[in-house]
Amino acid sequence: MHWRLLIACAGTVLTTGCASWGPEGGPGAWPASAGPTPTPAVSATPGPDGVQQVTLSVDDQLRFHPARVIAHVGPIRIMLRDVGTVSHALLLPGASIQEISGGTIGSVTLTFNQPGVYRFTCAYHSSDGMSGELDIR
Repeated sequence: MHWRLLIACAGTVLTTGCASWGPEGGPGAWPASAGPTPTPAVSATPGPDGVQQVTLSVDDQLRFHPARVIAHVGPIRIMLRDVGTVSHALLLPGASIQEISGGTIGSVTLTFNQPGVYRFTCAYHSSDGMSGELDIR
C-alpha cells in the first residue's frame, strides 16, 4: 500500500516539478536566449542647424543601438559611435561612413526625398546580422 502512495507522489512531483521551473529549465540551467534584446526605435531630432540627427552606437556584440530610427523626409545626419573594440563601417543607400574603431565617431549627412524604410548594415558584419532600419516618413 505504501509503495502505491510513493509512486503516486513521485509521479506528481515529476510532472508538476518541471512545469513549475518555468523557462529557465530548472536547477543549474540557464535561460534560453535568442540573442541580444533589440533597443526600441528612436526618432531623429532636429540639430542646431535644423538638420535631423541621430547617433547610432556599435559594439563588440555586432549590433546597432538603436537598430531602428524614425525620421522625416529631408536631410538627416547620422553619427556612428564605436563603443567597443571591433571596427565597423556603416553602409546606407547612397552613402557610407568610413571605418571607425573603438572610441571613435564618424558621421554622414544624407537627404531622403521619398518616404520608405531604408536598410543599413555594417560593411564588415552584415553576414552576422548587423543591420538596422531607417524609417523615413
